[in-house]
Amino acid sequence: LRGYLMLGRALADRGQEFAGAWNFGPRSEDGASVGELAARVGHAWGDIEITHRAEQNAPPEAGVLKIDSSKAQTLLGWRPVLSLDRAIELTVSGYRRFNSEDVPSSIEGILRSYWSDIVAAEN
Repeated sequence: LRGYLMLGRALADRGQEFAGAWNFGPRSEDGASVGELAARVGHAWGDIEITHRAEQNAPPEAGVLKIDSSKAQTLLGWRPVLSLDRAIELTVSGYRRFNSEDVPSSIEGILRSYWSDIVAAEN
C-alpha cells in the first residue's frame, strides 16, 4: 500500500516521468516457493491443511518466484517494511476479521496494524 501511495505522489508531482510499470514486493531474503507460501498461510490460519498435487505432464515451474522491486527502491526510495511472515499474519488476520466483523471496522483494524509496522520500521 505504501509503495502505491508513494508512486501516486510522484505521479502527481512529476507526471510522466513516473508513468509505467512498477513492482512492490517482499525483501529478497523473504523469497519463497509457492508451496512454502501456501504452507505458511495454512500454518498462520491454524485450522486448515493445504496440500499440493502436481499435475502429470505439467510444464515446469520456477522454484522460487521473485518480484524485482529495484526500480521502486531506486526512484521512489521505497523499501519493504513487512517480513513475509508478518505480511501473511496481517493477511490472514484481515480475512478472519473481514468474515466476522463489519467491513469498515475490519479494514480500519488492518490499516492500523500496518501503519504501526511502518512507524516502527522508520524509528
